[in-house]
Amino acid sequence: MEITNLSPIDVWFSDFEKDPLSALDNLLRGRAYMGKLNRNETPEILFRLFHTKDTGIQRALDEAMRNWFQSYWMAMPRTAASAQWAEILQNAFISVQRLKLCKSYQWLSGSCFRGRSWLRSLYQGPARDPEASLLQTLALRQQDRTLLPLWIRLCRMEEDLPLHYGAVGLLGLRKLPEEDGTPPGGLNPIVLQGIVDLADAIYHRKKTQGEHLWLLECRAIMALYPRSTQYWIDNFSPLIHQKPIGDAAKWFNKTIPGLFDKMEQQRHDKKPTGVFSRPPSKQHLEKILRLIEEQPLDSIKEELQGFLEKHRHYAYQTGVSEFLAKTFCGLGNKIFKRDINLALDLAEEAFLWEPYNPFTWTTRAKIEEYQGNYPRSMALLWEAKRRFPGNAHIRTELANLLGKDSEYKIAEIIYRQAIVDFPKDDVCRNGLAGVLLQRGKRGDAIALLEETIKVFPHNKVAKEFLQKVTHGESIPDISKVYKDDFAGEKSKPREVEVGAKPVESAPFPTKTKIDIDEPGQKKPSELKTAGGEEEAPVEDNIEEKIGMTNLYRLESRTVDNEKEREGCKEKAFSLIKDALQKTPDNVPALLENGWLLLDEAADHARDFFSDQLKRHPHVLGLHLGNLRYKGQKAITINRQEWADLFENFSGSSTVINLERTLHEMSHGNGGRVTALDDLRRQLAKNTNQLPATLRENERWAVSLVKQSLFGNINLGESLTEDSIPPIIANYKRHEHLLKGIVEQCVSAI
Repeated sequence: MEITNLSPIDVWFSDFEKDPLSALDNLLRGRAYMGKLNRNETPEILFRLFHTKDTGIQRALDEAMRNWFQSYWMAMPRTAASAQWAEILQNAFISVQRLKLCKSYQWLSGSCFRGRSWLRSLYQGPARDPEASLLQTLALRQQDRTLLPLWIRLCRMEEDLPLHYGAVGLLGLRKLPEEDGTPPGGLNPIVLQGIVDLADAIYHRKKTQGEHLWLLECRAIMALYPRSTQYWIDNFSPLIHQKPIGDAAKWFNKTIPGLFDKMEQQRHDKKPTGVFSRPPSKQHLEKILRLIEEQPLDSIKEELQGFLEKHRHYAYQTGVSEFLAKTFCGLGNKIFKRDINLALDLAEEAFLWEPYNPFTWTTRAKIEEYQGNYPRSMALLWEAKRRFPGNAHIRTELANLLGKDSEYKIAEIIYRQAIVDFPKDDVCRNGLAGVLLQRGKRGDAIALLEETIKVFPHNKVAKEFLQKVTHGESIPDISKVYKDDFAGEKSKPREVEVGAKPVESAPFPTKTKIDIDEPGQKKPSELKTAGGEEEAPVEDNIEEKIGMTNLYRLESRTVDNEKEREGCKEKAFSLIKDALQKTPDNVPALLENGWLLLDEAADHARDFFSDQLKRHPHVLGLHLGNLRYKGQKAITINRQEWADLFENFSGSSTVINLERTLHEMSHGNGGRVTALDDLRRQLAKNTNQLPATLRENERWAVSLVKQSLFGNINLGESLTEDSIPPIIANYKRHEHLLKGIVEQCVSAI
């Protein structure tokens, strides 16, 4: 037996040399005895162990930390409690920042977008919030201005997040590097804009304790950057005047005496003082579009870059991203056949600014498809469908792409579900007609086109399509129909006009793949997401598996044939099982699995929701799934359970109200009228002040619930028992649709 006098620290370092990942895992998870260092927090232990070590050992730690994140990203150990794992992750994030672990930082920066919903599910409170901790690490270690759009979105509260994320946004703006990548040298003007945006957002969201948090942050920044009172007055006044914020403006007067008086004076001035940034003019855009039409891109490269820089400068200075996103996507749509790399760069830059804008998703997918990267394009559209269930254009684009790959049956299912979800959308109907013809269902296609013309008598595409079919064309070239329909509109190029939606893609032209090794094309190992994240291999396309699960699950509720219904469920279970094996804590995958179990095996669903709520306490869909199980089993749900959801998930009140109403309609205990009346009032609320990430889906849900549940009932008046019979009839007719609204909205959060 060998006896050594090694200290616990020496023993650990010996283990680290043999297997860095295993030794680091033991330390992060509190399973390594570190002697006297055990009295310290994990980040302090790691800092003391490594900050004076040579470069080689620090690189080994960096590599081990990156591998550790990869091992546990959306796949935390089954034995770990969520509160414990949240703390472990926070310690790891802090260590990356303190020890300047570059490889780990780069991996986290690239994986942040896809992992945030999982981190959010582990939320325990402001002091134990791994998502906020990750964002703080990214803010403190910024190497360029790539994350600027994220910090602006947090300051503007465009995501449904707790108040302290506004402080994270301000931290990101303060630590923003200079344009040349050097560390910040002083107070960047964008910080002042962030302060104003945060006050505006708090005021309009009516956040409790918001004023208190804002005052603390504002005073802290003013203390960090000592300036004269006149400096603050001169620099804040034009920003406030440019963007009036009602009563919230008075908050500034509590920190800067005299500011409010000057602001009030400026409100009455015809020409307010201060320099105002302006976006590039519409005339400048029209000039660029003419140049693109008339000249080679190389010959106008300098002028085009100058135009793009003006948009970037405006977005940097004001935080207003609308003009940049629309223009860059429009230009990407315009030039992708002439310069695919520039088009993709523009689309990805627009996505960084507005990832909650469906147009940025469909534009990226379209360009990726043209580049020959069909798996990436498909993954983008499946993910977009989940995030934006209220966007009909995404469904059309996805069905079209599937049709180009001869997946006509799946395309047909998507179109049929889209027609139910978007009864006023005629493009989905025309697309379905094209699919039916491809599948040899000529009679069904003709009947659908005739019905479409009756419902939408001004639909030129449907009329032309029907005429070609009835005149003997087996499968008309619908791309020509679309082209003819929009002929003569070159003065208003729909694909590039600011604010315009692109022309709907024509279904199923011949697919011409581009060789992935062709010069100028990206190889699989080089493919990145807009956030720099490495793309998963095609065979591990989690987004597609989750999307297909959702498709087959919803289809199983509507098919009459028992064999087909069971076949849909089997496919759904197989797909989601595969997805969860690869990412066991993928929140959308967990939700799909839960809804499936509710439809097929309620007792298993009970155990599933109980287990997952312990691991992911901040996922609304898991809470609603658990309550739906109770309703199915006639288990009483007390009012406090609903009240807790309204308090903890205030941004999703419509979905919660709808689920409570569905419960009362089928399993309730006499609270039907109350629940319906609460839902009625919720549907009447203004959605404009909702976070941008919720707004579009909220409007879709409100519109569909009004049509499918309340019908022609006047929602401006309180409901009575006499109002209930027609609502009950609507509920029985549309029960699956209403349940689907809940499920799709909570999966999108």
